[in-house]
This record gives sequence, C-alpha cells and structure tokens, in this order.
Amino acid sequence: MYTLYGASYTYLGVFRVLPNDITRCIWYSSQVIPSANDSDEFILENKDGALRIRRQGGIPITLFSFATNKTVATLLDSGNFVFNEMYSNGSTERVLWQSFDHLVELLIPRMKLGMNHKTGQNWSLKSRLIWDFLILGAFTLEWDPKGLELVIKH
Repeated sequence: MYTLYGASYTYLGVFRVLPNDITRCIWYSSQVIPSANDSDEFILENKDGALRIRRQGGIPITLFSFATNKTVATLLDSGNFVFNEMYSNGSTERVLWQSFDHLVELLIPRMKLGMNHKTGQNWSLKSRLIWDFLILGAFTLEWDPKGLELVIKH
C-alpha cells in the first residue's frame, strides 16, 4: 500500500530486487485496489475467463477478462506475469495477456522495447513521478517508427 498526500493506494505488482537491495517495479496493475490498512489480505481469483483481485471480504476488481473459461495465471521465474488460455490437455493455447507487454521503469531480459508492426503494439519505458510511489512521471522512452530510433518524450 502506498500513501501519498493523505490518500492510500494499493496495487497488484511484480517487483524485482536488484543488487544492494534496490527494488524496481517490473509491472503493476493500472487499477487501484481499495485497502483499509497494510495488513489486508488479498486474494487473486481466476474463474470464468477473468482474473480478479479482492481484499478479504471485499468486492472483486477485474484486472483482465476474456471470453473463455480455460485460463491459467502464472508468475514465471523471469518475472513475467502471464494469463494464458489453455487447451483441454493442459498445454498453452495462447497468451491472452502478459505483464512484459506493459513496461513500467525497468527493462529486463525477455522484455521488448519497440514496436510490433503487425499489431501496432508499442513497448515503452515510463518514468515515475516520485521514486517511492507507483505514479507515472512525465517521460517515456519509446520507439519512433517514422524516425526509426528510440526517443525520450516529455
């Protein structure tokens, strides 16, 4: 939970601890999860093709939803949080959503920076407004497909 200007914010996130105990955010949900205090327990639910998080006894918040009920959410050793549609034999049919497609401030192996020309997806890094809080800042590092170069935008 983060407190900024008297308001409390809770997010589902994936963090990586670097040398010297420096913690960096790999991904966090864009949705704020209502929380009463730091000791709240949160439950991650995967049913009916939707991935939801809720506080114990609270109303669920849908993080991702797809028109299928054969899904599995997994946190990989790489730090990638993936939501897959599965075949009946248990193998992955397709990746529905993955945290590595939603970069924040850290680029680690297997993440992409640039553009998928078929889908138009643009992978970019984002700065934080305040170092200790998950609030996006004013700068991004992204691929400019017209200039064919990485640019920093304000």
